[in-house]
Amino acid sequence: MEEETPELILDFISSKLGTSDIKFLGIHLGLDSNDLDTISCDYKNTHEIKFQTLWKWYSKTDSSSYLGSLTSALITIENRLAADELNTFDVKQLYFKGEIPAPDKRISDKDLHFLSAHVVTDYQRIARFLGMRQDKLHTYREKRIKDQSLRCFKDCNKLNVISRQSMCNALNYAERQNLVHQLVKSWNTN
Repeated sequence: MEEETPELILDFISSKLGTSDIKFLGIHLGLDSNDLDTISCDYKNTHEIKFQTLWKWYSKTDSSSYLGSLTSALITIENRLAADELNTFDVKQLYFKGEIPAPDKRISDKDLHFLSAHVVTDYQRIARFLGMRQDKLHTYREKRIKDQSLRCFKDCNKLNVISRQSMCNALNYAERQNLVHQLVKSWNTN
């Protein structure tokens, strides 16, 4: 899908924040320390803690003005670089630029099984890039993270028909170029 949804924008900005930035940013955005502590306890992945903090704030704010408010808050905590990146964000800049065999071909179940075994903590970022809404993404709970990511990817594929190009774009966004190269290699041999 690759739209600039609030989920994708907040995920992108989360990747630009330092670990110490998120607490200051959360407080500046009006979250209380109980919210921040709950998020830190509920999520083990550092990126997901940052995203969930921003998502909690976004869920409580006026969605029509969130970009301006977030930009101001980033400047206030002296993260001008993240503020500038927020204002110049273009999803197309994140696309994978390499050659992909049959780029419009639908991603296979075999590919999804391979990816779910390797992305582990990044699957939520990839799903957001592919257009999965946070209210849906939040519902995946399995004993094994691999099963959770596989179910999520299969649902993404049902909703949007993920092409090889789209998946490579999502993996590139999540800084998993190693997996892009492994997929391309396997597609070239088939």
